[in-house]
Amino acid sequence: MLFVAGTYMQLVEVCHKYLCWKPHEISWRVASLSFLGCVGYLVGSAIGLDVSGLFSASEPLIVKLSFLQESVFFAVLRYLMLPEMFSE
Repeated sequence: MLFVAGTYMQLVEVCHKYLCWKPHEISWRVASLSFLGCVGYLVGSAIGLDVSGLFSASEPLIVKLSFLQESVFFAVLRYLMLPEMFSE
């Protein structure tokens, strides 16, 4: 949960307001992909939580897809960090 809050703060820092749409800026793309990757991880973790006696992971496909989404977003994010690193 704190990862989502931290990446949202990164997005606010890039936008200088709560929400914005700046797909032409690399730093906005990095921040938004990081936020979406963290949300995917949070969804997969919440759905995949297996607590005996309360509930079990009823949809393993959704868990796998959300972790796949997180992995793809983070892979693209790492690729986009290279041009951002050399542009400054």
